[in-house]
Amino acid sequence: MLEVTACSGESERQAFLAAGVDVFIEKPLDPKHLVPILRELD
Repeated sequence: MLEVTACSGESERQAFLAAGVDVFIEKPLDPKHLVPILRELD
């Protein structure tokens, strides 16, 4: 599971990871960084 969020605090990150998120990306999102991550998750 991939989470893209504007929440960048460590407590938010830990909550997402505890909920089963595999990858946590903070906004603003740079598409050139997203493509390799999506390929890895495939």
